[in-house]
Amino acid sequence: SPLGKNFAAIAGSLGADVTAVDATLEPDFDAKKIKDPNEGLKSKAVRAFAEKYITTREQVGVIMDPDADRATVIAQNLQGQLVSLSGTQLLMLAMYNLATYNPDKLPNTVVYDARTGISVNLLAEALKANGYDIEAILAEPGYSNFHAAISKYNAVIGSEQTCHGFLQYLTIKIWGASVD
Repeated sequence: SPLGKNFAAIAGSLGADVTAVDATLEPDFDAKKIKDPNEGLKSKAVRAFAEKYITTREQVGVIMDPDADRATVIAQNLQGQLVSLSGTQLLMLAMYNLATYNPDKLPNTVVYDARTGISVNLLAEALKANGYDIEAILAEPGYSNFHAAISKYNAVIGSEQTCHGFLQYLTIKIWGASVD
């Protein structure tokens, strides 16, 4: 996947200090063992990676499945315990950032599936009640449904609970979108 192949460069261009760890750089970690990033720390491969590389609260890991169409973030919580973010939590972080900090004026619309619905809707309501502009659109799960909804509603991002993430490529300038 272009995202998986270029993730370190993309994250670095956004200001992250990136250390790429994969099977060619770290013989103890095999990305092919990651069948579902949504399993998070239940996966032996993900837990082994996290315990080795996420040793402070300042470090996070991005775990992708083999074709890099699903990803999760592993980090330490305030108590120093490892946590894995679900698709719902990742979408809620994106929603909060779109609503409260959006210097590029990206569309403040996100797409979600029914499994993320309650939390996403509660956050959207709370943000709107506090004067922030955000719109959450329900879509049926699946690539074609999410891409159709993103296009129809001019959404910038979508996520399923399974950590499938969808981006409106025309809004991502560093990935080659036109600046016009």
